[in-house]
Amino acid sequence: MTSVVDTSVKFFHSEMPGAPVLNGTSGSLIAILDACLINGFGLKNVDSLVVSNNVATLTISTGHSAQVDTVIMIAGALPAGLNGEQKVTVITSTSISFTTSGVANQTATGSITVKLASAGWEKKFAGTNLAVYKSLAIESTACCLRLDDSFTKCTRVIAYESMSDINLGTGQFPLDNQISGGGYWAKSDAADATSRKWYFFGDGRLFYIYRKPNESIHYDYQAGVFGDFIPTKISGDPFACTLFVQYSDVSSGNATSDLCLGYASIGSTVGMYCPRSYIAMGASVVLGRGFAAIAGNTDGLFSGQVTSVAFPNATDGGLYTSPMRLIEPFTKVYRGDLTGYLAIPQLIPTGLFNMGERMINLPTLGNKTYMVVAGRSPWQTYSMSLIDITGPWRV
Repeated sequence: MTSVVDTSVKFFHSEMPGAPVLNGTSGSLIAILDACLINGFGLKNVDSLVVSNNVATLTISTGHSAQVDTVIMIAGALPAGLNGEQKVTVITSTSISFTTSGVANQTATGSITVKLASAGWEKKFAGTNLAVYKSLAIESTACCLRLDDSFTKCTRVIAYESMSDINLGTGQFPLDNQISGGGYWAKSDAADATSRKWYFFGDGRLFYIYRKPNESIHYDYQAGVFGDFIPTKISGDPFACTLFVQYSDVSSGNATSDLCLGYASIGSTVGMYCPRSYIAMGASVVLGRGFAAIAGNTDGLFSGQVTSVAFPNATDGGLYTSPMRLIEPFTKVYRGDLTGYLAIPQLIPTGLFNMGERMINLPTLGNKTYMVVAGRSPWQTYSMSLIDITGPWRV
């Protein structure tokens, strides 16, 4: 049975039972991306699956990893129409429910299993603490992401237009003269097995991976991004892919402004890279970031820090948002938008929202659920943004 709602957007985090652990050891970030992009996690045997009045409920006496709005993968059920991806609507500690359509009231049979569904990418190449990931979507740019996770506190990250093996690719971004040896995704401020918090959001073509390498800093979740953005080019943009990295090892936390995804820096020359310019020629180009203001200017400010309009807006209680725009700073070209991600051109009071908090059916956001992502210590809610966990990110 095809899900009655969109299941293209997946999210996971480190507090889910069975989630892989991020820490200061080699290979820990690859283990997380393997789970989120390729395999899923939290596989459980199902005690029963009962359909009643267009609601299916799985009972798992040993517990489960699901949360409301996560996407699960069911296998082994009869009728076979219950198998596949489903979006969770209700949970208890031992049950998961989702909405069905056209399935008669019944108790399913078979050796049924359930797990959190992955974002559906491929692991194109693998080596010892090395991995190359690529979107399986036929519409994608087919760019490849290479991770060297042989280090302890951080991972080296680089992308290519295409790759022929684990170490050989063409169309590298960023180039070595932009960041020698590729960018950095921090894991932990200590080279040990102490766990660190993380969040993942993604669809079949782009993902965000937030990591909190330093537990002593209240916020400072560092964002990494890879995949296809939404281009403005009407005729199509075959190189509308981006990689967002830190340009140095900031595993100690407290990264500078330009390393924060929620920071508007239209003239930036670091952090976010694209394989080619909008003319589809040349080599790796940097992309600046910016978001629309309600009034005034946001350049040089964080999402959630803009002082021109307070939250909540006095007339309607509104939380207002803007896509994060990607700009080629040297050509002054508006290249496209980050998909699924919304910046906030308002001033959010310090400490009002927390990382991972849900924003549901706000009048100014429509009938969708968003999750708060925050970063950049010590200002706490500066860099507060939203990620759509309802989907789809592309229409």
